[in-house]
Amino acid sequence: MLAVSLLLILQSLVFAQSPDPKPVTKPLIGSLLDFGRMGRCILGYSPIIYNNYGCWCGVGGSHEPVDEIDKCCMHHDKCYDAAVDAGICQDVGWQYISGYDWKCVNGSAVCA
Repeated sequence: MLAVSLLLILQSLVFAQSPDPKPVTKPLIGSLLDFGRMGRCILGYSPIIYNNYGCWCGVGGSHEPVDEIDKCCMHHDKCYDAAVDAGICQDVGWQYISGYDWKCVNGSAVCA
């Protein structure tokens, strides 16, 4: 049910956007893909294994993190919340489709 809701939100966001005359080079779900690629860059393996891990990795989050990995997910979630609160990003949904500008340099994700 959650996946269906997310897809409906994504679809409505796509159709609500005005056409861009420049060609689009990033995939629709750029942020999720970039986040996964960043994890692979740093960890050396896919971070998808941490989906629904601990209290913070995956959709939602609450309580105290169970370990350092869960704490990283908590900081990631709170960073998005702070960006929305500050008006830097739009609310729910946008952070999943807006890609990152970054590159992998010697096992580190570097913002461009």
